[in-house]
Formats: sequence, C-alpha cells, structure tokens
Amino acid sequence: MTGKKMSLAALKVRYQDERHSRIIATSVIVFLCVFLVLSFFAISIVLNPGSPDSTASAQDQYKAPCLEPIMAADGTSESTVVYPAVSNSISLRVLNATELSGFGNAVAASLKIRGFSVIGADTFPGALNDTQIRFGRNAIREAYTLADNFYSPVLVLDDREDGLIDVVIGRTFTDLKDIDLVGTQNISNALVSLPKCSSVADIKPIAALDHDTTLVKPYTTVTPYNATPDENTPQLPSEEVVVEEIPPETPGE
Repeated sequence: MTGKKMSLAALKVRYQDERHSRIIATSVIVFLCVFLVLSFFAISIVLNPGSPDSTASAQDQYKAPCLEPIMAADGTSESTVVYPAVSNSISLRVLNATELSGFGNAVAASLKIRGFSVIGADTFPGALNDTQIRFGRNAIREAYTLADNFYSPVLVLDDREDGLIDVVIGRTFTDLKDIDLVGTQNISNALVSLPKCSSVADIKPIAALDHDTTLVKPYTTVTPYNATPDENTPQLPSEEVVVEEIPPETPGE
C-alpha cells in the first residue's frame, strides 16, 4: 500500500511539474510574440517616420494666423469682430494630394455647389495626409470661412499677395462637413481665431504654389451657401460674371 501511495504521490508531483513547465513555456512564447510585434512597429517608425503632416496634431507643424480686425479706409480699426465672408466672394483652387484620380474635381464640384468661386482643379506636386488650406495674408478671413466647410483642415500661410486660396486635399479627406454643421453659413456668426494662432508679423510664410493671378475673380453669380451680405461683407457687383467650367486635373498624375 505504501508503495502504491508513493507512486501516486510521485505521479502527482510529476504532473504538477509538467503543468508548471507548460505554463512557463506558453508565457515565454507569448512574450516573444509581443516583443516581435512591438519591434516590427518600432522599426517601421524609424525607417518610415512619415511626412510632417502625419503627426497627431498636424496644425502644430504650421503657425496659423489669427484673424485681423476689419480696417477702415483711413487705416483705423473699424471692428474687432470678424464675420465670415460670403462664399461667392472667395476664389479658390482645388489640388489633389491623394492617389485617387479625379478626386480634386469631385471636391471642386462640391465647393462650387456651395457657391464658392472655383477657378480650377489640378494635381498637387506630392502627397499629403491632411487637407490644407493655403492662403496669403490678404485672405485670412476668407480662409477661415472656407475652412469651416472641412473637418480639421490645416491652415497654412504662404507668401502670395492675391486673394486666391488653395485647397489641398489630403489622404484623410472623406467628405465636406455637412452643411448643417457649418457655422459660417450664417454670416452673423462671428469667426473665432484658432487657439494657437499667431500674428501675421510673427509668421514666416511658406512659398506659394505657382498660379495665374488673372484667373482670380472677386465674385461669381453662383448663389452663396451663407446668408445675404451685411455691412461687414463685400456687396455683389451689379454686373454679372459668368462662372467658367472647372478645368480637369492633369491626366496621369
């Protein structure tokens, strides 16, 4: 009996030892798998860090200008409250920075429906993740108005002197903001500067992309998506201006 009891005890110890070994082996395998996965991601980040706009806060890569007060003809500040510009007073060009052919034309058509003066669509020389609104110091108010139609666009000040705005469509773009969510559809809603904005004087603008300034039209006859202009917005001219067709994007790019 004693021998039998010893045999059962020995088998129990052996079973516990084998079970313990299997647990240790499984834990080691799981640890190695997790380590290999993390190592793969770490190497990917080192070898392919991505473009500056691929960070969590793309706007931090650029200094966005603060809204500037409306100035009177004599150079004095007329109003510290800045209201949206009427959409048909904003001239823009759409540039496709994605791999999807014709995407720029589609966005341009949508913006044209909202009353913006779209002068054309083309291919951006490169690829971007985030959508950018590029503009000069003379179109800050217009850029803020236009930007409200997008989800988290990056405002980029460049050195152009005219009022044309470039909308650069990035890979993360899916659609325009629903019109009901666009605050600037009512021009009585004052614009608000971005939280981390800077004075124009403190920003070194990037180089503007080449464009034909003769194409920039101050107005179109397309009905704006936002309200009738008031004293804070320019008035439509009495003479009608014909809206041109949107030129196609450069083929093969």
